[in-house]
Amino acid sequence: MAYTQPAFMVAHPLSELALSAFSLVAATGLSDDSKRALGDSRQGELAQYTASGPDAGFIVDFSAVFTTFIVNRCVIPAGHTYDTYRLQLFSDDNIGFASAITQFDINPITGAGVIDQAMATPTTTELFWLLRAPGSIAADVFSLGELWLGERVALSAADVQPLFKQDYTRNVATDVIGGRDVALELTPPRKQFTLGIRYVEPGSADWDILEEVLRLGRTTPFWYWPPDSTDPGPYLVKLDAEGSRAQENVVPRSGIHYSVRLSMTEQTS
Repeated sequence: MAYTQPAFMVAHPLSELALSAFSLVAATGLSDDSKRALGDSRQGELAQYTASGPDAGFIVDFSAVFTTFIVNRCVIPAGHTYDTYRLQLFSDDNIGFASAITQFDINPITGAGVIDQAMATPTTTELFWLLRAPGSIAADVFSLGELWLGERVALSAADVQPLFKQDYTRNVATDVIGGRDVALELTPPRKQFTLGIRYVEPGSADWDILEEVLRLGRTTPFWYWPPDSTDPGPYLVKLDAEGSRAQENVVPRSGIHYSVRLSMTEQTS
């Protein structure tokens, strides 16, 4: 176990794109519903396409919506079907990919868990992105829950309190029948996280990060990397209650610092 600074990815630029922003390469069958699933902030709705040959994949064109945006991370939720395949991600500042940057090249993907990859070259100017599976053959079917391309930001100066924790929350119906307790699990257990941060200075980078989480995280799912290397995540979560931000300096006239408390529940579907 080792402490690592907690991190978040809240903005989901791909969710703002029109269906026309997606196109296939050496593949068929990416329906409108599948295009929507790539950016709907839900892991349970799968996008699907079928390879028609090698290097099957799809292109995402951000140019109709953005002129610049920060991309330093790619996250694909668990449940994809890239297991055993080689997977590449390219970016470029032109649609032809003549000057493409190889952002990652994983050979092979192992299992169906979360794909969490830092960009080889974090960028603000690359608006065209290509995800492909070299070695695919005709009729290979690929599915994925979403494609997140955005900015992962970690806290830097704030002091995370030692009582950050990870629990499980369950949706269970209970009753007592014949002198025994019975329970019906209505949904699978989900992870629940509590995080306390102290000494956050207004106007600092940490303040801006937490402000985005507090402002958007109650209604918008976001990715969370917990501060424990034994279970680094990331997890797609929402705030399950309004976040708390309180001034904590006992002598405010000598300086103002805030403590922030977050409670987050995993979003599994």
